Amino acid sequence: MKFILTAGGTGGHIYPALSVLDEIKKDKNNEYLYIGTKDRMESDLIPSMGIPYEGLEIYGLSKTNIIRDIKNIKCISSSYKKCLKIMDEFKPDAVIAFGGYVTLPVCLAAKKKGISVFLHEQNMLPGKTNIFLSSKVDAVFVSFKDGTRKLKCKNIIYTGNPVSQRAIETKKYNKTDLGFSKDKKLIIIVMGSLGSTSVNERLLDFLRSYERDDTEILFITGKKSYADLNNNLIVPKSTKIVPFFENLPSLMKSADLIISRAGASTIAEIMATKTPSILIPSPYVANNHQYYNALDLVNLKVAELIEEKNNSIFEKVDIKDKIDFDSKSSLVQLTENLKKIFLSKGLIVELSTIRSLISAIVSTKIIILDSKVKELFPIFFDSLKEFLGFESHAITASDDWSSSFNLCWNKNDENNYVITDFITDIYCASKLKNNICFSVINEVNMENVDMYLKEILEYASSPNLKHTIKVNKQIDLTIPKNMLFIIVPKSNDFINKKPAKLSQYSTIIHLLMREEKKIPLNEDISCLSYSYLHSLVDDYKNDFYLSENNWKKIDSFISCLNLKENIELSNKCSLRIEDYVTTYMASGGDEFQALEAVGQEILLPYVSFLDYFKDNKNYSSFIELTNNCFGEEANEILRYFKIQEVSEV
Repeated sequence: MKFILTAGGTGGHIYPALSVLDEIKKDKNNEYLYIGTKDRMESDLIPSMGIPYEGLEIYGLSKTNIIRDIKNIKCISSSYKKCLKIMDEFKPDAVIAFGGYVTLPVCLAAKKKGISVFLHEQNMLPGKTNIFLSSKVDAVFVSFKDGTRKLKCKNIIYTGNPVSQRAIETKKYNKTDLGFSKDKKLIIIVMGSLGSTSVNERLLDFLRSYERDDTEILFITGKKSYADLNNNLIVPKSTKIVPFFENLPSLMKSADLIISRAGASTIAEIMATKTPSILIPSPYVANNHQYYNALDLVNLKVAELIEEKNNSIFEKVDIKDKIDFDSKSSLVQLTENLKKIFLSKGLIVELSTIRSLISAIVSTKIIILDSKVKELFPIFFDSLKEFLGFESHAITASDDWSSSFNLCWNKNDENNYVITDFITDIYCASKLKNNICFSVINEVNMENVDMYLKEILEYASSPNLKHTIKVNKQIDLTIPKNMLFIIVPKSNDFINKKPAKLSQYSTIIHLLMREEKKIPLNEDISCLSYSYLHSLVDDYKNDFYLSENNWKKIDSFISCLNLKENIELSNKCSLRIEDYVTTYMASGGDEFQALEAVGQEILLPYVSFLDYFKDNKNYSSFIELTNNCFGEEANEILRYFKIQEVSEV
């Protein structure tokens, strides 16, 4: 396919276009062309990257300079004619526009030639060009769920900002490469790709007065301001000044705070890297859209806002007073948030259970719920929906199910086959890639579950690979990696009845909960995002892990069983355990509690399918084996373990 991408003026328009272009490039058969201005930021940046480029002579409209406006109308006309010629010569299949006045003639020319045109609006409030074009294009993609105001297109799709995916995947920057200490906190100040003269004086006062032994500052001035500031500014040794930083998301992952404007790309990077921020929206942009961009993060309680619009207020605000290095949301706080949601629904759930649940969400794709109070499951799932921000559904399994067809299709009252809510959940998850999504299967008979969960088990074994579930002869639905499957067994004696694959790739959560009087939720709790949770856990891995001694206990346990039956702890299971332990400990549990939970929820289920457990004669020897390997933790590990009809330990 052939694509034309067009965007101009600022990094907020250009960088999302480049992120989309990165995806286009993955298919070597694709061809592409970038159209921008002749004299703005993109005219240097894009050609330097080896991207085919066409520049247009075009300018923004002025409110005061009539002569310039007349000249620009002529430029728009000539640019339109040039774009018509480009369309004829390049013959694109689609045009994708990301904002800026340069996109106007490009999109109009494309529509004139019958070419599909798509817009992407990065900001909460759409720009004038995108508002005008929105009624003429095939679809508009928006970065904010509420960013549809004034857009006239019937086909509006929420995608988020494409730049955020690049930010998610980038690795942390090594601060020592810039001469900073790895042990000190890092503040980044960046006022956009061009810099901000209007804010610099206020920032200079901050730089001169803010010096702490535990903190260092990187001031990214923008190219226009660098020479003047670098030559005339006396700052503490802990502050470094640079004009530009190419991979800002990588550096943001290593930073403790960023002070910045609130352009759409910056907001996307902040959200993707989870960097606490102080946002100073530019009041000089159309419709004051940066203020509304910033307000979205403030409402999520991950940013502070300082308005420059009213200079008198801006002058009175001390940036130092806004700095709080404890502003990063922690797993302990997330655990407390879920506890509060449960209480607001009239449910008391043990803190250890909540830790286990969040740990399972991080480390596995199949969660099996075990509880003596199944009547409370509706309240439990309502709470989980609110915590994860996903409206999941539940289907009920049948003993006669024999394939994934039964998961996908159900007969209605008219005896016609209709798509089940199970498929609806997977489809929605594929569109909401930064949500943690789940679907529930109730009344599952463990003895035949592998007959209809084959595709789900393959997905759980290797979630980073592509896996599909066959909906019908024509449609295969890809299972996105943000998808969880929750199984509620039909009976409570299921532990050693699970098939081997389900045993090895699932986590059992023993729900300890009871009904109680509702406690109103008096605060807004943000939904937990997929990228945020997994990145947060990655950040904690150097601080929370099993000691060598406790890993030896696990190895000894598996080795002893290996003498009786051929079983080993796979690398995949070891990695699951590592993720689980990190999450559990970072959520407030200690190492011994984490080990006990791993034993209960991962290790015992992992080995429970063995023939060894199908004979009651082995019950006592297994208890002895577990005691010998785990010592004090053995009793808690064995708490829920059963062999056939043997009662609980």
